[in-house]
Amino acid sequence: MNSNTNTVDVIFQTGLVFLVSGIMVGLISGEWTVPLVVGVIFTISPIIGKRIQLLKEDMTQDEAISRTKKVELISRQQLSGQFTT
Repeated sequence: MNSNTNTVDVIFQTGLVFLVSGIMVGLISGEWTVPLVVGVIFTISPIIGKRIQLLKEDMTQDEAISRTKKVELISRQQLSGQFTT
């Protein structure tokens, strides 16, 4: 998890560098499209990636909770069945 966070931070910082340098290149040369698109993609993609990672972790936790509840329910059913016979 920690290495993923570091990678996301590095990509985000790289995107900010591309974005700032793209603005400077745009100011100097008048060509805005390529540098800004690259900068925006590099800046936004780690944010989206982090959101997806958090959603996957939430889904995994929800699955674990639902599995635990199923196991508890089955255990209760088995116990109640054992006591009634």
